[in-house]
Amino acid sequence: MTRARRRRPGHPWAALKGTDPALHELAHYLRGLIDNAGKTLQQLASDLECSTSTMSKRLNGSMLPEQKFVRAVARVCAPDAASLDKRLTEAGMRWEKAHRNQGHVTATRAADDARAMVIATQQQVIQAHEQLHEANLQLLASERAEQRTTKMIWVLTSLLGHVMRRVQEVTAQRDAAERDLTEIHRRTQDQLDRATAEHERARCLVRAAENKVAVLHGKLRALTAPDEVRSVVDEQAEIDDLNAGLDRMHRLLDEQEEELNRLTEQIEPFETAGATFEDLAEASFDGIIVTDTAGRFIRTNEAFRKMIGHTADKLAELSFFELIHPSNRESLAVQYQNLIDGRKHRALLSTRLVLVDSTVVRVDLVATLLRRSGASSQILTVVEDNTELRLLQDELSRQSLYDVLTGLPNRQYFATRLETALRRQASGTVVTLYHIQLDAFSLISAGLGRAVSDKLLMLTAQRLKAMFAAEDAMVARFDGDEFAVFVANKPDSPDIITTIALINEELSESPVYFDGRGVATTACIGVVDRPPDDMDVAEVLRASAMTLARARNKGFRQWAMFDPNRHMGDVEASILAAQLPGALEMGEIVVTHQPVVDLATNSAVRSELVLRWDHQTHGVIPHDQCVELAEQTGFSSTLGSMLLTTTCRELRAAPDIPLSVNLTRQQSADMELVSIALRSLDLNRVPHERLWLGMPLDLLSDESDEAADNLRVLADLGIEFIGLNFTGSLRDLACLERFSLRGVRISAALSHTTLHVANLVHHAGALLIVDGIATEEQADWWRHAGADLASGPLWGPHGTQSFRLD
Repeated sequence: MTRARRRRPGHPWAALKGTDPALHELAHYLRGLIDNAGKTLQQLASDLECSTSTMSKRLNGSMLPEQKFVRAVARVCAPDAASLDKRLTEAGMRWEKAHRNQGHVTATRAADDARAMVIATQQQVIQAHEQLHEANLQLLASERAEQRTTKMIWVLTSLLGHVMRRVQEVTAQRDAAERDLTEIHRRTQDQLDRATAEHERARCLVRAAENKVAVLHGKLRALTAPDEVRSVVDEQAEIDDLNAGLDRMHRLLDEQEEELNRLTEQIEPFETAGATFEDLAEASFDGIIVTDTAGRFIRTNEAFRKMIGHTADKLAELSFFELIHPSNRESLAVQYQNLIDGRKHRALLSTRLVLVDSTVVRVDLVATLLRRSGASSQILTVVEDNTELRLLQDELSRQSLYDVLTGLPNRQYFATRLETALRRQASGTVVTLYHIQLDAFSLISAGLGRAVSDKLLMLTAQRLKAMFAAEDAMVARFDGDEFAVFVANKPDSPDIITTIALINEELSESPVYFDGRGVATTACIGVVDRPPDDMDVAEVLRASAMTLARARNKGFRQWAMFDPNRHMGDVEASILAAQLPGALEMGEIVVTHQPVVDLATNSAVRSELVLRWDHQTHGVIPHDQCVELAEQTGFSSTLGSMLLTTTCRELRAAPDIPLSVNLTRQQSADMELVSIALRSLDLNRVPHERLWLGMPLDLLSDESDEAADNLRVLADLGIEFIGLNFTGSLRDLACLERFSLRGVRISAALSHTTLHVANLVHHAGALLIVDGIATEEQADWWRHAGADLASGPLWGPHGTQSFRLD
């Protein structure tokens, strides 16, 4: 076992361990006391009744020794009783400093661990939200697929009914054809029987003629009288003449047969081509017809007969023009005449056919001239039924112009119709636009689920449509929980106030019950009445959106009217808010010192860092407006963090001037506020108690709020806090007591409502700081009212120095 090494007086101490400067400072101090007393570690261990190894560990700077050990070392090493109290006090202060720093490190580590846990939890929440969002998208896709399936089922049902009707018709045609075939077979059999009978009769006549010839020849051989011979010779001459005529007839028949064969050879290619055309026509899915110039049918294929619903026999009795809708017959006749006259080689047109059941379908026709020979000209027409294609096009068009969930027109369709209505204002029609957003819709969706919120949106759409059904109006759904209505007012249309009251009454006073739970909501409304003629539809919609935003800033169930003058200011503010990040990057936003004056002595005791934007067009934009613009764009946390870092840098550069900085609302509730503040202070080696931070009091009313948590952590580390926007209300006084604030800031404009406020603030142990002092009279009033500190234009910025943000 290794023996503990003894330290002789004057022998150097071993190197300190660890990295904490406060612990090193305490260890150096205790070693100095031991060296000055001339004691060894063994002697000191004996005096304190502990081992030498324990003494070495407590003095190597790696751990914080107990307070009683530090006091014991100081007491043992004190040269006399007179210096004992001083040594004990110094040792106690150094131990307190090391202990406080150790607590800070522990708290920082705990805060880092807690922050890591919070970040992990946030990531899990984000993942859960993403999964929920994907599930919602899948649900919406399935709902759309279900709607498309329902539509296709309806189309297929219609087609099936049509097919069934065609099957019945084809069956009837087949039965009729079988009856016709039976009749033809019967007639043919009768003809065959008659021909057989004729053939037998001809054979009988031939046999009779042969018998007669034989008899004549017998007589001829038996004749001897000249007269009888002469008679027979005459009969023979007559027979010879008949034979000569028969020979001539045979030659003529041979010539006609040769001509018939020649014509048959010439017409055979045409018959083959005709057969090919017939095959193609019967195999085509499009209707193909051949008509004469009057439209009478010469040929039709099966596809056309199925399309139109008529049999071939029925079509033979009709004209193609009779199947055309009356309003389209003239245009078809003109196209056919152009083909007949040769002005066109092909005609293309879209027309409407009337089916056998009086159904009207839209078809596309392609017509060309087959044969031009005067009145016997023939026209070939291809008929394409594009009903299903048009149904699909109509459905796609509807989905591009209407909201899938509610069936209302969407923003695009609404804007088109609104543009038309605005043009009608020139003729005296007054147009009023209502931009509606449901209150607390996100709470309903999060609490009761997507299905309930979707049903609420559909019911809201139905109620708005029913409410404006009697008006010349259009109701549309924009994004999420936003709806819009424009009304082309008539003499009996209700006024704006009545309409707004009816909207909220319709939405709120009749709850909707889903699974036994009643749901009702109100709405905020932005109204644009009689839009100026120089505003286009996009500007009108933007004006309604900004007016709605003003209404929502006032709370639930509020409405606001479009004001052209105020609208221009809102637009300029929006432009400035959008330009703010670029101005910060270009160095246009700088930081200046604002003095904080002690009203009792009228001298500056602190300095507050404020922003100033040197805008090229609008001139100097002050701190409060810069913060307000940053709050609108969500940039205030970044801007506030940069201002806080710059404040800590200035504290290091000017150690004699205490500084304060006011946190924005978003920055006060930022989860990174503690780490940013501590990192800025430690990086610049600034004591925590030199920094004052201002935080809005209304954010501190809820103890579970992030702002309140940030305040507690930073206050425990020594940073002082000032309550901003103090009004003297009971809630503000309760926050002052609860959080032990260093002071509160009140506006100089609230002087008429702040009687005895200073006494209440002082009773809570805080300072009363007044903002916005512009005159000596205001300063004197607040001085007599008991205010402690003040700032404002009366004292102006400290000097002319300004510098960029870090």
